[in-house]
Amino acid sequence: MPDDASEAIETHAVEAAILNATRRAIYKVRPDGEGFVEARGRGVVPLKIALPSIERGLQALSRFLVLAETQGFRPQVADSGLDLVVDGESVAFGLEERPGKAPHGPTAVESKRRDENHRWGNSSTPWQKHDNAPSGRLAIVIRANPYSGLRRTFSDRKTRALEDILPTVLAGFAEHAALIKERRHADEERKRQWREAEARRSREEAFKAREKQRMAFVDAIHEQLAQRAKLTAVLSHLESATGDEARRMGPLLAWVRRRLHQVDALTSPLFLDISATFAKIDFEEPRADGEVESSGGYFSYSPSVELQPWSIDKEKGLATSRTDLEWAVEAGLVQELKADPADVPDVGNTNR
Repeated sequence: MPDDASEAIETHAVEAAILNATRRAIYKVRPDGEGFVEARGRGVVPLKIALPSIERGLQALSRFLVLAETQGFRPQVADSGLDLVVDGESVAFGLEERPGKAPHGPTAVESKRRDENHRWGNSSTPWQKHDNAPSGRLAIVIRANPYSGLRRTFSDRKTRALEDILPTVLAGFAEHAALIKERRHADEERKRQWREAEARRSREEAFKAREKQRMAFVDAIHEQLAQRAKLTAVLSHLESATGDEARRMGPLLAWVRRRLHQVDALTSPLFLDISATFAKIDFEEPRADGEVESSGGYFSYSPSVELQPWSIDKEKGLATSRTDLEWAVEAGLVQELKADPADVPDVGNTNR
């Protein structure tokens, strides 16, 4: 780097207004033990620099941002600093002064420890030979894509200043933006594939759940049909009886016929449709319109799968479930019994 840093930059240019927050922040900080000041914050370019290099650093940043805008790049305020948006991608960066080496001046404590070491025959010095110190060499550091193999630090060299390679720095930003975009697209593709796999898994689970309910419903129908076949066979046998035998079989014949009537009602298309609707069983597959299916999850409630007798109000379009006895009474198959008041206990009388 030239001895006179002013030779590496143009005469003072108008500083970019976006750097106002950076200027205010850096001049509020006191130097650390090595002579550096460090500033960070929202809209502040992260800086670690020595006081004598601040003005040159701000001018270099200003030139960098002006050149960036001529190439369609723009600065953007971020919570952690000031990013440069390149091809739609935000690239974080900062400005640093590279540390140099300065001979270490031993403190009084270190000197005393050295003298003690010498008395015990130890000639080593209890301090490092050099300290980090400001070097005047500035660098723009891209704070993105670590371990990517892309160049992330652009600094002063002996033969040229940072200000002379700003186009190269911007080219580096473009490379990083391209990698950020590539990685983002790859991440989006992974997420898309995961969503598709999750949708397929959910659809498979929902399909299996529907098939299980459907088979349970079919099993319930089959059970009733098996009973019907049994009852029909018994009915055929009983109806072959004549004379006194037929009279004795009268009540049994009546019950078998009533039971067959109930089975026919339970397995009728109307009752089957109502029972399936009540049990939330759908025999039609959902439309393939891209909607996500649900298998119900662990906490969903599904009514038990069973065939039920129903009382239907055609005028209101309502169906009310009934017990077997209630339905048999309403169907006129069983006579409704009237309770005798004398048979009902007086729960209000507690006298003994």
